[in-house]
Amino acid sequence: MLEFIGKMPKAELHVHIEGSLEPELMFELGRRNGIDLPFATVEEIRAAYRFDNLQSFLDIYYQAANVLQTEQDFFDMTRAYLQRCRAQNIIHTEIFFDPQTHTDRGISLEAVNSDDPAYFGGYLNENYLTLHRNLNITREQAIRLAHNSFEASFTGEKEKQALTARLERYVQENG
Repeated sequence: MLEFIGKMPKAELHVHIEGSLEPELMFELGRRNGIDLPFATVEEIRAAYRFDNLQSFLDIYYQAANVLQTEQDFFDMTRAYLQRCRAQNIIHTEIFFDPQTHTDRGISLEAVNSDDPAYFGGYLNENYLTLHRNLNITREQAIRLAHNSFEASFTGEKEKQALTARLERYVQENG
């Protein structure tokens, strides 16, 4: 099931791009922009991702957003997310971002023109595999979930048909 889910074409709907900022990139951007983080290690950031209420989530969310200062920072974050999508065979994604998070900090909208997987410990493949491990979803149910993700997307009807055709080809070729 691991290989099947990993290679299955999928759509990721409603992902907050700032929430994809991994600790390693957070440190890199902080260094590049001269921003001190209240964490000494990647592990400390990952521990902060184990929040237990909305405020602890918002604290780490805004701390991460603070390192995003330049157009290059937003580019690097988006590129890292899209590379993750490619590795997980996500062939359609609907990205959201919160411009107020940045403009309220004085970041111009020109720098920014580009749900939070890094914070919740799972990108799409990991979510599918968690469903398989914990709820025993079958291959057929995983396929249905992927199909539904394309159908529920905000893309046009022609694109939905092309995306579901890719999924159907994958299922035919991989039993």
